Amino acid sequence: MANRFRSATGFTGSTMNSTRPDRNELIAFARRYASGVSDRSPLEQLRGGSLNFVWRIHSPSGKSFIIKHAPPYIASVPDIAFDDSRIVFEVNILKAFQFRNELNQLIGISVRPPEFLGSDNRRHLLLMEDIGAWPDLLQAVRFTGYNFASLGSNLGAYIAQLHLQTYQNKWFADNFANLPVQRTRLQVQYNGCLEFCRRAHLPDAEKIGKLCRQLGEKFNTVGKCLIMGDLWPYSILLGREEIRLIDWELTHFGRPAQDVAHLSAHLWMMFHRTSRPSQKDRIGRFRQTFLASYFNEVARQKPELISAEDERDFQIHFGAEILARTLGNFQNNYLYDGLTPEHPVILEAIAEARKWIYGDYAAFKP
Repeated sequence: MANRFRSATGFTGSTMNSTRPDRNELIAFARRYASGVSDRSPLEQLRGGSLNFVWRIHSPSGKSFIIKHAPPYIASVPDIAFDDSRIVFEVNILKAFQFRNELNQLIGISVRPPEFLGSDNRRHLLLMEDIGAWPDLLQAVRFTGYNFASLGSNLGAYIAQLHLQTYQNKWFADNFANLPVQRTRLQVQYNGCLEFCRRAHLPDAEKIGKLCRQLGEKFNTVGKCLIMGDLWPYSILLGREEIRLIDWELTHFGRPAQDVAHLSAHLWMMFHRTSRPSQKDRIGRFRQTFLASYFNEVARQKPELISAEDERDFQIHFGAEILARTLGNFQNNYLYDGLTPEHPVILEAIAEARKWIYGDYAAFKP
């Protein structure tokens, strides 16, 4: 987890900062669950994530831990309210990975989340394993030494098993109907697509906006399997042979396209924004093996998981995610940061998004 955050002196720009716990509260919380932590333990605030506030705390033995706090808004965009119960869903899914037999099939795929260590749901705090200095997917494609074909295949198998092993499972449906998060996504992303298209002066803004809104309304319901919910490059930390998957607060009993199309859209954007052939090759290999592995697992075990409706959901979500990252609220500090709606690169991305939203591409193809 450490790699996706940078040292920070503090978060400014919001009167809501008072909702964050102070040093004494954080130290006291960590001491309840982590041996060796003391009042003098170094506490480093980190930055780089978008939804929450995160700290690293050190023990005299040299071991470190991660503390996450969910405020009642998006940490990087304080004007957008965001239900702080999301941390409870992350706590519950990290516990489920350790104790629910249904998820045993995920063991041995060389992909796993951080280890859960403790929580305070009332104060919206989570203590967990510090992964260390593993690069996220966005960083890792710049380097040699990673087997991107193997890593993509492992991630595809892991996400497939997550979907398959929880398919139509009542316990997961009852405990992971994360509708507050889905409502925010509906308001911020899917309902926002109309305005995003208007910014680009698209003549079919109303039609695109309607398709995206309808998809968001569908996703704002209980679906058919557990999804990770935030499957994008910053949540995927790469070792040479392993993956750590972090940031599970958007997990939801929903629909598979919201995972698979989400990462696919980000891989397309990564491919689009790099001019280096070596990086394009790494991204392409990761994407191909991720999709092939995912759909091979589904076809072998439960082909009914993916219906024609899911394929259409894939197409629309793929395009909606590109619109949000090029014209919407989440353009800043990412691949298209600072580019205007008239920029040729933005126009290329919009054209790609429109093709997906209108179903001009076949969905779910490696």
